Amino acid sequence: MKTSNQDLNEFLKKYKISELHDSNIRNSPKQVNSDRIKKSFIEKSLNDTLKKNINPDYSFKKNILFSHFSPFLTEIEGLGLPLYTKIKFPNSKIHFTYDKGNKDSVKYKIDKEGNIILIHELSKSYDIIIARSSSLINMSKRKKDMETLTKSKSIINIKTMSYKPNYKMADYYFDEEDMCPPPDPCYLNKVNNFMKNRKKENLIVMSGTLWYVKNQLNFLKNLDSSIIKNYELVIMGPERQPDYVKDIRGICKEKKIKYYLIGNVNKNLAALIKSLAKISLIPMDMTVFGQPKGYPRTLGESIGSKCLTLCNDVITVPSFYKNSVITYNEKIKNDQNRKLKKCIEVVEKENFLSEHEWGDDCFYKFCQNVLEKCFSISNIN
Repeated sequence: MKTSNQDLNEFLKKYKISELHDSNIRNSPKQVNSDRIKKSFIEKSLNDTLKKNINPDYSFKKNILFSHFSPFLTEIEGLGLPLYTKIKFPNSKIHFTYDKGNKDSVKYKIDKEGNIILIHELSKSYDIIIARSSSLINMSKRKKDMETLTKSKSIINIKTMSYKPNYKMADYYFDEEDMCPPPDPCYLNKVNNFMKNRKKENLIVMSGTLWYVKNQLNFLKNLDSSIIKNYELVIMGPERQPDYVKDIRGICKEKKIKYYLIGNVNKNLAALIKSLAKISLIPMDMTVFGQPKGYPRTLGESIGSKCLTLCNDVITVPSFYKNSVITYNEKIKNDQNRKLKKCIEVVEKENFLSEHEWGDDCFYKFCQNVLEKCFSISNIN
């Protein structure tokens, strides 16, 4: 049986992608930027882009903590929202943490130049704490952090993942529909620059960790492979469950699907592959994990890459993408095949890229709306 390394090499050679010799080709952003938890840094590309597109408000002066935002990523739930906030409100004090579990977190402040500076302690209190996931629960288990929670004026969890245990310690919780971020400017710049010299290929991409929650195997079992006879399928994501990966390869072979199962690849290469693809498949079913709602990051990235996106209808699709995606009901027999046929028909139209509705929201508008909602809830003027 072939390996993901073999598939990846074959794919890169066929489609002439220069990342073939990138030593970081399989590294996650956390691996590539691992030094960021040890020393201060600047995310120059994002910082420069945001400064060109944001008009600062020097009159707004508040102390804000973003709890558990990744220093490794440029997306909104990484550096995106904290850095946007500092550039928009230069005279506000902006801290953020990257949570390492119950025992500790890495702490940062952002200065007016956009430098991300390591700090040893959080402030005793904040005007508002904007949190993600289970970070507030982790903070409550640390004595000093608990004191900060107690003394801060307002606490909002903007990303609970719709997971019931995360509904603790905050004054207010966003619905999943309120926090479905579009791709960040760095991602879009990468895609747009790549596509200046390339065209879309007859590729269908399925991205996400290879395990039962992402539901790739069930989609392939129900797939009428004749629908995609003129396409190649690229399956990418960490190979979390070896037997699950083996079953995916087995069903692809059985159904004579032309495919590349390339495993985990870095963010740059993943963006380029989505840029080449015409269709993105997202069969995720987070309900098996006890989450009634869920928005996968790959949905926004797929649309940002100009992929027609077909997704399981249990996935949360924000209003600004309602006309951008096609959904199927897994419980209705053959619905995924009917909808996949529709996708093929749409992408084979001559003017598909220019005529399809790609959504009306953007990074800047989204960040502004999230902050305005948080400030309004907290009575911050």
